[in-house]
Amino acid sequence: MTRLQALKIVNIILALSFFMVSIPGVIQFVTQGAIPYSTFRSIHPIAGTIFTLAGFTHVALNYKWIKVNYFKKKK
Repeated sequence: MTRLQALKIVNIILALSFFMVSIPGVIQFVTQGAIPYSTFRSIHPIAGTIFTLAGFTHVALNYKWIKVNYFKKKK
């Protein structure tokens, strides 16, 4: 698997886990209980962990680009 193929998969996982963390969190905050707390409590931490791991993987796969664009040597 190439880096670009891995990045495409990681980006999809990152987007899905972001929505799995944010949407229930917003619904829980706005409605104060539309989602049963036990369901929220089981989804939110797992999705948050997946989101964090996918984020670190995303940064690792894009590290060359980050290094070139953000850590330029000053003349």
